[in-house]
Amino acid sequence: MQTNRSKGIVNPLPGILDHRDFERSTVILGHCHLCGEGAAVYHSEEHRASICEACYSWPVREWNRSEGVV
Repeated sequence: MQTNRSKGIVNPLPGILDHRDFERSTVILGHCHLCGEGAAVYHSEEHRASICEACYSWPVREWNRSEGVV
């Protein structure tokens, strides 16, 4: 995972997280396990991780790019 703490940006390593493993929660699940700053609203039982909207967007964009979605 690449971190840029000065801007609060965390980039998960490509291919590590699959957005399809995460489910949206109706409640806040604490702090994001990746960046530690955002409110965790997606959870994966398989990865035992909860992530925020911003960190969830990284694997979604990676998948879209690999599928040719612009």
